[in-house]
This record gives sequence, structure tokens and C-alpha cells, in this order.
Amino acid sequence: LFTQEELSVPESYTGEVILLNGERSILSLPLDKNDRANPQTETNADHLAYMIYTSGTTGQPKGVMV
Repeated sequence: LFTQEELSVPESYTGEVILLNGERSILSLPLDKNDRANPQTETNADHLAYMIYTSGTTGQPKGVMV
């Protein structure tokens, strides 16, 4: 879960939380000079990352899968 310090995380969430701002953010960690390879993943182009919903000019909700 990517989040910001000022936002609360539900108590029921048990996954990893990565802060994007503040003193404890992932961006404040030192870079590892030995880590030059891209991380391996099981995902591919067929996996849905997110959906954007818009009503557009028709007033009817539409979703775009990214």
C-alpha cells in the first residue's frame, strides 16, 4: 500500500505499507549501489493496475482499464 503520513491505514490491512512522504518515507532511504537489476515480478501486460472512472460529456459512467 503506497500512502502518505497524514492518511490513516485501516486496522484490518495486514500488508506492507510504503510511505511516500515524511521523515520515514521510502524516498528518504539511502540507495543501494549494488542494486542495479530490475525487481522480478509475476505480473505482465494482462494484469490490471487500476481503473479510472469518468462521466465524460454523456453523463454516463465509463471505466478505462490501465
